[in-house]
Amino acid sequence: MINWYPGHMFKTKKALTDQIKLVDVVLEIRDARIPLSSKNPDIEEICKNKPRIVLFNKKDLADVEKTEEILKKLPWPEGVYYCLVESKATGGIKEVWNIIEKVYGYYKEKWSGKGLRPRPLRGMVVGIPNVGKSTVINRLLKRSVKTGARPGVTRGVQWIKLSDKLELMDTPGVLWPKLGDMEVGLKLGATGSISDEVLPVIEVANWLLKILYPYRKPEFFNRFNLNGSENLNEIYEKIGRRRGLFLRGEEIDYQKVALVILKEFRQGLLGRYTLD
Repeated sequence: MINWYPGHMFKTKKALTDQIKLVDVVLEIRDARIPLSSKNPDIEEICKNKPRIVLFNKKDLADVEKTEEILKKLPWPEGVYYCLVESKATGGIKEVWNIIEKVYGYYKEKWSGKGLRPRPLRGMVVGIPNVGKSTVINRLLKRSVKTGARPGVTRGVQWIKLSDKLELMDTPGVLWPKLGDMEVGLKLGATGSISDEVLPVIEVANWLLKILYPYRKPEFFNRFNLNGSENLNEIYEKIGRRRGLFLRGEEIDYQKVALVILKEFRQGLLGRYTLD
């Protein structure tokens, strides 16, 4: 977990502002399960007037209808585009390339008017921790970019040529999420944008269970052998006994049960949800 104290945010913001001067287009990655909560609060200021493509990753884990309903209600300024992409397959990538073609056409016309030869667009990937920045690049590139396994870890700063129309600078300098809003923090924790090492996992899992339970999705109920009449403690008891998660004797290890709930939610094993 990156500790976003004010000095760190200022340093990161300054570095990104300097880097963005080098690029033509910004690819902002958000989580389709939390399309509002995974937005950096200063993204417009950081990007200035650069064209921006907002990619809502993990579409395959989200309630797509609910996410699209949210997105249609948002104001989308000229030069800002969006689309939903899948995290485990290539769904949505063709639409991303269509938008890139559109942005490239804009710049090609601009360069021609100045007597300049066309070149690949220079792009930059930005996003809060663990929204899948490198995963999206891998989908566009069709090969692997080395990443870390924990939120906020992407190794090295490099330019990656994706085509004759786009090359990307992948940066480990991730954006900070919205801070100071408890509900946003719970959503970020549930989806994995905050490391479990510093997360009050039982509190987050309790909150998540209260969100998921009323949906009564078969994936969720069948996964944990629930019948719909359990209270919070009974859910922990059932999961703990079914998975053999004990502290000593017959005492359930609530911490381990909470981690199981969060892990399997993030993997999409409990059904598809949008939390915003």
